[in-house]
Amino acid sequence: MAALTFLAVIELGFCVTCYSSNGQSRKPNDNGEEYECRAAAGATQRYCTKFRSDQRPGRIYRECDRVYEMLFGDQTFDMAGFTFDEGGEAGCKRYSTTIKGKEESGIVCKCLGDRCNSGDITDDDVNVIP
Repeated sequence: MAALTFLAVIELGFCVTCYSSNGQSRKPNDNGEEYECRAAAGATQRYCTKFRSDQRPGRIYRECDRVYEMLFGDQTFDMAGFTFDEGGEAGCKRYSTTIKGKEESGIVCKCLGDRCNSGDITDDDVNVIP
């Protein structure tokens, strides 16, 4: 019985449903399909992520937190220590990194809550994150 309770707590605390545009959508600003972000090793909470790239303007990428963090690096999309507001939005920040010798920059947004990574990203969305 204790094992079932433990699994229920993990399910409630770790999983979130996000929009995924990774292979799901061909339109530039389509939210994509809903996708359940399951528990991941070392993750205390799962987040929804959306970002835009200065190198590919007009397109917004949406996914669970770890998908693009593994590609861009944890430090690039890191928002550790940022306080979430009551609506579940973590906020947005500018990012810049180099991947395979090419500069990549833009704006990344993270949020808590099911399907919170919908909509557009504007320059006004960028927060000052400590």
